[in-house]
Amino acid sequence: MERKTQCPDCQTKMEQGFLPDDVGGNYTQACWHPGGSSERNWLMGIKTIKEKRKPVAAYRCPQCGPLKLYAV
Repeated sequence: MERKTQCPDCQTKMEQGFLPDDVGGNYTQACWHPGGSSERNWLMGIKTIKEKRKPVAAYRCPQCGPLKLYAV
C-alpha cells in the first residue's frame, strides 16, 4: 500500500522502503505488535501473536533524511 507522503520538514516527496529484520541470518520485514513490553520465549526470541502483527512500511525523505513509519 503506497502512501503519498511528503516530508514534514521540507515538503519533498518521501520514498517508500522497509526495515529488514535479521532473524538468525534470515531477513524478514519488521513488524509492529501491540503491547507495552515484550515477553521472551524459550528460543531466545520474543512471544508474538501472528494475527496481531502488522508489517512496517518506512518512508524516507531523500532531501533531509527523516523516516516516517506506518503499520500496514
